Parts: sequence; structure tokens; C-alpha cells
Amino acid sequence: MKNDIESAHVSTRFFFAIEQLTAAGRIAGVKEFAGRYKLNVRGMYFQRKEPDRRILTPAWLVYLVRDYGVSAEYLLTGEGPMLQNTVENVDLRARKVQEIKTQLDNLI
Repeated sequence: MKNDIESAHVSTRFFFAIEQLTAAGRIAGVKEFAGRYKLNVRGMYFQRKEPDRRILTPAWLVYLVRDYGVSAEYLLTGEGPMLQNTVENVDLRARKVQEIKTQLDNLI
């Protein structure tokens, strides 16, 4: 049975995030990720190979978001930056907060 296209996209983004974390030296790869969380590495390889035929385990997304700072919005929708805690993103958030405070001050 095939999953819908959105599920396949989430799976593809999950493995892209793993690849980016690997390239950045934050993780050694899928095998290390699987070992850290006591996951079936073989199942992960099958998931990567056939993202449209298998259902991604939601906990895998939680691990990336919680432990590696990957954006849940990016994983689920493909929108926004992949990493949520980069210096650029923190600076952008700080500027937005300041803009909102200024707008609120102007209303008072």
C-alpha cells in the first residue's frame, strides 16, 4: 500500500536532515542515530529507500527536533529553516520580538 505524497515528503525531509547533520559532524549517520535511540537500523534503511511505501515512525521526528534542533515546521511542511537554533534564526526572532514590542508601545 502506498502512503500519500505528504507522508513521503516528510520521510524524505527526515533523511535529508540526517544527511545535513552528518555533513555538519553532529552525527555519524543513520546507524549512529538508530543506535542512540535503540531503533532498527535496517527498518530505517528500508524507510529511506521506499519513503512512499512505509510509514515514518513519529518518534524519529521528535528525536531530531528535541535533540538536534531540527525545525518541526521544516520536517512537517518543508517551510522555514531546517535548523531552529542557528545564530541567524535567533537574531531574526529577536528582531521580530523587538518589532512587536515597538508596535505595542506605539499603540499605548
